[in-house]
Amino acid sequence: MNRQKARLVRTPIHKIPLGETIKKPDGTYALRVKKPKSNEYEEVPMDTLMSIMVKEAERSAQ
Repeated sequence: MNRQKARLVRTPIHKIPLGETIKKPDGTYALRVKKPKSNEYEEVPMDTLMSIMVKEAERSAQ
């Protein structure tokens, strides 16, 4: 198998891995995350990720 090394996004201070950056065939960017202790992956488009983050931040601010 000739697969490139995953390019993981990490937090800036403690370098905690968040996921692998990818560019989908339609040109959009996404974060591929792996479920712990499993071989399941999910690709989350950046606009979806931002929407989730804003929604949760607003909810916790109330």
